[in-house]
Parts: sequence; structure tokens; C-alpha cells
Amino acid sequence: MKSFMINWKTSSAGVLMIATAILSFLSVKVPGMTVDPSTAGPLLITGIGLLFGKDGNVTGGTVSQDTK
Repeated sequence: MKSFMINWKTSSAGVLMIATAILSFLSVKVPGMTVDPSTAGPLLITGIGLLFGKDGNVTGGTVSQDTK
């Protein structure tokens, strides 16, 4: 759970993807978003993947990722 707070860039993208998946599954009409419940699965899986991913500037870079 600590890594979710450190990787704020990918975590925020993951949360947005999961929220979009929930809205898509519930067929909520959002301007600029195609309402199709069949897209909820891939969006949810992608969102979860982003929650567990590292930020681009940390992976293989010179920025250390401290777990305090």
C-alpha cells in the first residue's frame, strides 16, 4: 500500500481508469465518453495495472524511490 502513495502519477491514472470503468459499467453518460459496458473489463484491468506500476522517472532512472 505504501507504493501507491509514492507513485502518485501512475496511481492517479489508475484511479481515473477504474472510475471510468465503473461509470462505463453502470452506463452513466459522461460528455466525451462512449458508453459501452463491454469496455469496463479492459479499463478495470488497465487501472489495476497502473496502480501497481512504477513512475516513468523512477523505473531505471536516477531518482530513488524511498519507502518511508
